[in-house]
Amino acid sequence: MNDVTQSIPDSQNTLPRKWKDMGDGTWAEIITLNVPKNISLLVSAARTASTVSATIVNQSSGGMHLILDVTAVPGVDTITPTIQGYDPVSDKWYPILVGNAIVATGMTVLKVHPGIASVANGAASDMLPWKWRLSIAHSAASSFTYSASANIGV
Repeated sequence: MNDVTQSIPDSQNTLPRKWKDMGDGTWAEIITLNVPKNISLLVSAARTASTVSATIVNQSSGGMHLILDVTAVPGVDTITPTIQGYDPVSDKWYPILVGNAIVATGMTVLKVHPGIASVANGAASDMLPWKWRLSIAHSAASSFTYSASANIGV
């Protein structure tokens, strides 16, 4: 497995991004945190199908705030965000926190951190696992415009 450093820093961070070859044809971003950090998971775009963010490799964080900003909706259809962890033994993704179905524009914040108060569809008193990602399920093929980022803390 190889590590690669992206040559151009993204607009959210001042440090170059590092990527790890996971050995299965995929790459995962390596996040090394000594201080809180904000990362972009999905850039703002119109989407008509369910999608997942890149896999994030967590090396030192206990939790995060995940911010989903929906700026355009089609009407009655919904999107549902899910923060997922990865189980390397079964090679499957599992839900850490499933948000409410979203039908309107606005910002939704999902919180994951050990010791916080759990709130149905909003906050999980849980750790942020070694590998995680964001999954967005669309109820239909209509167009939603949204972006997603994560404020990751130590």
